[in-house]
Amino acid sequence: MRLAVDAVVPAHNEAGRIGRVVSALGASPCLRSITVVDDGSTDTTATEAEAAGQARVRVLRLQPNRGKGEAMLAAVQSLPRDGSSVAFFDADLVGFQPRHVHKMCALADLGYDMVCGLRDYNAMRNMAQVALGPIITGERILRRWVLERLPLSCWRGYNIEVAMNYTVSHQGGRTALCFLDGVGIVDKLDKTGVVSGLAGQLKMFAQIARTRRALEATHGKVCAI
Repeated sequence: MRLAVDAVVPAHNEAGRIGRVVSALGASPCLRSITVVDDGSTDTTATEAEAAGQARVRVLRLQPNRGKGEAMLAAVQSLPRDGSSVAFFDADLVGFQPRHVHKMCALADLGYDMVCGLRDYNAMRNMAQVALGPIITGERILRRWVLERLPLSCWRGYNIEVAMNYTVSHQGGRTALCFLDGVGIVDKLDKTGVVSGLAGQLKMFAQIARTRRALEATHGKVCAI
């Protein structure tokens, strides 16, 4: 039986990129609805998302900027409770097509509690993202029960992706990895410049490490101690 999947796309200043992602999602019949969260953008992200969308696409506008995790939470809280799963997709994907959505939905239909879409890097990095972990990706489909068990303190920054991994693995869930051939993402260095981009990456790795320690120390109750 096909799951009722609602898609969420958190976006902050993604003009010039958000349209192609929304178009790909809108062309996929496995999604029941698509919510784009315009998280305090100062550009035309919202209008581009609306222009690319169809009847099942809506734009949720937040002011001021809350950050990715809180934008995702706002969208989840606004969705109907009768959906079986929620899918998340980044707003700056490159090479993303409806067939990639179908691949992820097909795995979710097999009963997996979380499906993680893996972007396509070079061969060595493709292997490393699986072997070394943790899986950090904005492309996911999760059963509702996973989202309902995530502590509120985890809906911030990269906390949320680490918490999703922890919750599924420690509460008996099953995870499937889905290779998204040809899919990349706009590099942060291209968006913000080399200095800011590298600083952002270091901040990401530090936050991931802190979050993992907090979850282990509190048995999954909080993401920050």
